[in-house]
Amino acid sequence: MEKFFSKMSRLSVWLVGILLLSLVVVSCRVDDVVSAPSSLVVEGWIEDQGFPIVKVTRSVSLGGDFVNLSELDHYVEHWAKVTVSDGEQEVILTGKYDKRYYPPFIYTTGFLRGKAGKTYRLTVDAPDGSHAEATTTIPAPAPIDSFRVEEVTVGDSTMCQLYGYTAFRGPCKLFTRELMKETEFGSAYLGIYDSTALAKDGCMAINRSRDGLSSGHFTPFFREGAQAYVKFVTLTPEGYRFWRGFEDMASLSRNPLFPMTDNLPGNVHGGLGCWLGYGAMYYVVKASARQSDFFSRACSPDSPVGRPAY
Repeated sequence: MEKFFSKMSRLSVWLVGILLLSLVVVSCRVDDVVSAPSSLVVEGWIEDQGFPIVKVTRSVSLGGDFVNLSELDHYVEHWAKVTVSDGEQEVILTGKYDKRYYPPFIYTTGFLRGKAGKTYRLTVDAPDGSHAEATTTIPAPAPIDSFRVEEVTVGDSTMCQLYGYTAFRGPCKLFTRELMKETEFGSAYLGIYDSTALAKDGCMAINRSRDGLSSGHFTPFFREGAQAYVKFVTLTPEGYRFWRGFEDMASLSRNPLFPMTDNLPGNVHGGLGCWLGYGAMYYVVKASARQSDFFSRACSPDSPVGRPAY
C-alpha cells in the first residue's frame, strides 16, 4: 500500500508538471496580433557645451510583413522639420547623413550649444502632418575621479573589466565605445546608477555596449590593450526613468516568463522616444591589466586622443 501511494505521489507531480507546461503553452498562443499604427519615434539629446543631436524615425508595425534590416532606411524621416528652442532663440536643425550614427541620418546644428541649467524645447513636424514635442533640462556634469582595471579570463582569452569611481550621488549613466572599432556611443551594459545603486566608494562597473544587431556571443569586458572611450552623464528624472526602463528591457525582453511588453517611459508628446539633457564628461581609458600600459585621461567629445575635458 505504501508503494502504491508512493507511485501515485510521483504520478501526481508528473501530471501537475504537464498541466503547468500546458498552461504556459496555451497562454503564449496568439491568434490575432493587433498592432498600433506607425508613429513618430524621436531619439535626441543635448549635452552641456554640446550641440543637439536628434534622430527621427517611424515605428514598425508588428502585424505587418517581415522587415529586413536593409529595409529599415524606409522608416527614417529624412524631411522632417526639427527645431530646438532655449527660450531665447529657436533654431531649425539640418538633416544630414552621418555614418558615425545608426541609422546614419541625424538632425543637428552648430548654432545652438547646450548649457547646464537651461531648458530646451524640441519640436518635430513630419511631412504627413505628424507632430511631436518634448522638453528637457541639462543637469550639471560630474566627473569620474579615477579608474581601475581587473584582468578577467574568458575561455582562452584575457579580457579586462573596467571600473570607475565617482563622488556623485545622483542619477547617472555610462556610455562606451571602443576606439578604432566602434563609431557611436552605445548604452554600457548595466550602466545605470542612482544614489541607492552606487556603493559607498562610488565604484561603477564600466562595461562594453551591446548594439542589439550583432549576432554571436556578447561579453561586457574589453579586450586587453583596447582603448575604451567612456561617456559619463548625469541625468534628469525623466532621463533616469527612460534608461532604467531600457536596461530592464535589454535584460528581460528575451525572458519568456517575465517579458517586457510596455513601451519605454519616454517624454515625447505625440510620439515615442526621448529628448534628454545630459551633463556629460568624456574619458579615454586603455584597458590593460599591466600597470605600465594602463592610462586614463579626460578629453573632449570631439577629440578622444587628448584635449582636456570642459
